[in-house]
Amino acid sequence: MFAQHARRDHRLGLLVAAGLTLLAVAAAMFWMVPRTTSLFGGNDPANAGTSVPTAAPDITGEITDLVYGTASARQPDAGDPDKPVSSGDASDQAPGGNTLVALRIEEDPAGQSGSAKAQVNIRAQIRILKQEAGGITVGSSKDLRQGLRVRAWFDGPVAESYPVQATGSVILIIGPK
Repeated sequence: MFAQHARRDHRLGLLVAAGLTLLAVAAAMFWMVPRTTSLFGGNDPANAGTSVPTAAPDITGEITDLVYGTASARQPDAGDPDKPVSSGDASDQAPGGNTLVALRIEEDPAGQSGSAKAQVNIRAQIRILKQEAGGITVGSSKDLRQGLRVRAWFDGPVAESYPVQATGSVILIIGPK
C-alpha cells in the first residue's frame, strides 16, 4: 500500500513540475514579445496611423464650436521658439484663410452646467481618426464639424478651468449626434 501512495505522489509531483515548467516557459515568451506589436494592439506598421489609445478618452461628447484663427494663434510646436511661423496646413484652413485652432467639446450640450466641457487645441501633430463600419480610418481636420460625436485624448498639461483647456493628441469621430 505504501508503494501505491509513493507512485501516486511521484506522478502528482511530475504533473506539478510539468505544469510549473509550462507556466514558466509561457511567462518567458510573453515578456520576450514586445508589447508594441500588433499581437497586443500596439504600433503595427500596417495600422500605425489608425491605432486608438488604450487609455480612456479624456472627454467624449459633441463638437459645439470650431475655433478658427491665424496659424500663429496655434500653440507653438516643440522646437526653436525663434523659428518663423508657417502659414499653416492648407487642409485645415477655413474659406477666409484662417486655420482651425481649437474645438469646443461638450459632454451634454443641452445641460446648463456641470457636464464636462473642453476646449481642445489643435496642433499639426494631432491624429484625427474616424470610426466607420469597416473599422478605424484616418481623417483630417476637414472631417470635423459641429454636431459630431467625438472622443478626445489630451497631450500635456490641462488648464483646470471650466471648460478645461488642453492640447489634443487624438480625436476619434464616432458619429453624428
